Amino acid sequence: MKQIRNQQVSHLLKLLRRGQEMAMPKEGREKKTYTVFGGAAMLFIMIPCCIIVGVIAYVMTLAMMEAGGKEEGMLFIVQFISACAMIFGLNVIVNEFYFSSDIDYLLPLPVRTQDLILAKFWVTYQAESVMEFMVIFSAYIGYVLAIGVTPIGIITGLLGTVTLPIVPLVYCGIISMLLMFFFQGIRNRKVLNAIMGGMTLVLILGAFLSFQGLEGFSIDTYVTSLTSGENVFMNSMNIIFYPGYLLVHSAAAESWLEVVLYLLINIVLLAVFMAVANRIYLPGLYSFKSVSNKKEKGEERIRDQRQKGVFRSYFERN
Repeated sequence: MKQIRNQQVSHLLKLLRRGQEMAMPKEGREKKTYTVFGGAAMLFIMIPCCIIVGVIAYVMTLAMMEAGGKEEGMLFIVQFISACAMIFGLNVIVNEFYFSSDIDYLLPLPVRTQDLILAKFWVTYQAESVMEFMVIFSAYIGYVLAIGVTPIGIITGLLGTVTLPIVPLVYCGIISMLLMFFFQGIRNRKVLNAIMGGMTLVLILGAFLSFQGLEGFSIDTYVTSLTSGENVFMNSMNIIFYPGYLLVHSAAAESWLEVVLYLLINIVLLAVFMAVANRIYLPGLYSFKSVSNKKEKGEERIRDQRQKGVFRSYFERN
């Protein structure tokens, strides 16, 4: 039975992954064009960005160490990436969980809710986190080189590269399911864009709050605010994304206990996500589909009336 379930999940993953993949040109001029532009984007955009992030993490860590700190520079990078991942991940999660075209084909199948939501979450995680993997890995290289290469530094770097995007996506998944369940679904993209805009404003406001209390802003005063623990933005992010704080701090303090605690918190958050999904995902999805179908039928009836005329449509219905 367990083997059959694993096969179902495997087939679900393949189906969902195929639905997200772009149709790649297989031959001819289009294939060459795609290869050239893809290679150019990687060579001239992604790789330089990753190098810059690594250098920034290295320089910031050295500056923090001179000011009496250690991990605050890396924490700033990790928490800022986590906040951005949550803002932009909400759109991706909502699209995959509720707006994807494969839902109409998957719902009639004998698939358990937890298998469906886990497969969708995994595919979203893979699609959304590729760039994050590269940026976080580059930042960790700079961070570990600055504090000194140690076994725990290498392990936390590899672990963080793979697992840090999980928490923001879990938050996005829970938020999207609660919105769909309690507000009868997001009926159009304008509502989603408004939510994302509001979250972006919160992030910008948080960045401004991080300058609060600085007398004459400069790099030195900002470094001091980070190392002294008086930075409002960072204190808030360290609470919201506490696992990220634990992982970065574990490398600086060489604490294996914090690494284990980091993994346990990730597991607990995933368990909470799955528990919420089992309770409210399908009711919210059915409610959203019901509203969408009624809206489509109403729009189709209006189109028929416009084409046939009001009086003809009235007599046909009666």
